[in-house]
Amino acid sequence: MVKILQAADIRFGILAQEELCCGDPARRLGEETLFLKLAWQNIDAFKRHEVKKIVTLCPHCLNTLKNEYSTLGPTLESNLEVVHVTEFVMELIRNKRITLKYPVADKIAVHDPCYLGRYNQVYLPPREICRSVPEANLRETERNMENGFCCGGGGGRMWLHESSGRNINLLRAEEIVKTEADLIGTAYPYCQVMLDDGVKSLELENPPKVADIIDIVADSLG
Repeated sequence: MVKILQAADIRFGILAQEELCCGDPARRLGEETLFLKLAWQNIDAFKRHEVKKIVTLCPHCLNTLKNEYSTLGPTLESNLEVVHVTEFVMELIRNKRITLKYPVADKIAVHDPCYLGRYNQVYLPPREICRSVPEANLRETERNMENGFCCGGGGGRMWLHESSGRNINLLRAEEIVKTEADLIGTAYPYCQVMLDDGVKSLELENPPKVADIIDIVADSLG
C-alpha cells in the first residue's frame, strides 16, 4: 500500500506504535469492555493527530470505525471519512494517479469479504481494480456479491477448531476453484489466510494463488 501511495504522490501518515486494533474481534467474541477500551484509545489518537481520513485494508476495521465508533457518542469529528483501500485505489486508477502496466494473471476470481460486501455494499471497486490489470479476465463464483459466501474466518472463527462437518474455507475454496481462475483476489487479511489454507488443503496439481487485491495492484505497477 505504501508503494501505491508513493506512486500516486499521496501525502499520508501512519500511527505506528500508537495504532491499536479497532476492537472488532473483541466485540464479536463478546468482550465489550476490551472493545470500548480500544475504541476510546484509538479515538483519542485520531483527535490528537487531527486525522481527517482513514484508509483501511480491513473490512472489519471499515465497519467498526465507520459504523460503530459513531454510536459511542459525539466522539469523532463529523467530517472524519473512513474508506476501504479498494475504494481509494480504484479512485487513483480512475483519476489516472496510477497506471497498471504489467499482467499478473490470465484469470482472476474475486472473493467478497462479508464485511466489505454484504455489510457495507462495496462490491464494484475490487472488480474494477482486477479489470484494470492488463490481460486479466474476471471470473465470478456462483455465490458472489450480495449472495456471497463467507471465508470462514470472521466473528472469531479464525481461531475456532471445528470438530464437526466440513470447514467453511474448504467449501469456499472448492467453489472458487470451479471458476478455473489462476489467481484469487480478496480484500481482507483473514480471507487471504483462510482461502490460502483452503486451496492448499484441496491438494490440487496446479492450485490458484491467493493474493490481496492491493498486492495485485502493486505487482502490476512493477
